[in-house]
Amino acid sequence: MVYFFDMSYAVGLTILVITAFIQAALQLVVFMHAGESDDKGTIFTNIYYSIFIALVTVFGTLLTMIWGYM
Repeated sequence: MVYFFDMSYAVGLTILVITAFIQAALQLVVFMHAGESDDKGTIFTNIYYSIFIALVTVFGTLLTMIWGYM
């Protein structure tokens, strides 16, 4: 789609990231049945915690290695 419509790099990357998050959410809900069990609160808490840890890791790495803060 990005190639055929001759979009810029930033627009293509934005579309890629948005569709990746949509796909991940659909796979969690539809294929892994995340909202259908009795302990769905625990499942979603674990998902939120893992997203938080991933963001801290990514931004912490950017902060120290690229932006020069230590």
